[in-house]
Amino acid sequence: MYVILGASGHIGSVVIDALRASGEKVIAVAHSADKAAAIARDGIEPVVADVTDTGQLRSILQKGRRAFLLNPPADIKGDTNAGELKTASSIAAHLKDPGWRSSSWCPPMERLMAPASAISRCCTNSNAS
Repeated sequence: MYVILGASGHIGSVVIDALRASGEKVIAVAHSADKAAAIARDGIEPVVADVTDTGQLRSILQKGRRAFLLNPPADIKGDTNAGELKTASSIAAHLKDPGWRSSSWCPPMERLMAPASAISRCCTNSNAS
């Protein structure tokens, strides 16, 4: 099972489509019920989550064998740098958990994701079943 952060955006939806085409099951993390409903389809379990809630995020990520992590853009009405640093810190916090190994690519996405390498991270959880 793959966990995808940023599942409702352009890059996330491409990742989901590639995984579905390979027969993989996906937990698709979205920040609103509307976004989750829009990505719900066969083989995809949409989950609404606040990525700044490290405990909630950790609970979701523990369900996956691999995770594709996209840091969501901050609200442009505020300090975007502070907002994105806050979400990035929350996302990165789970990498300290035993069993998670960070890498740049996860098959079968490597051919699709070259342009996104600077903003994405794929991780493997050796503790997942």
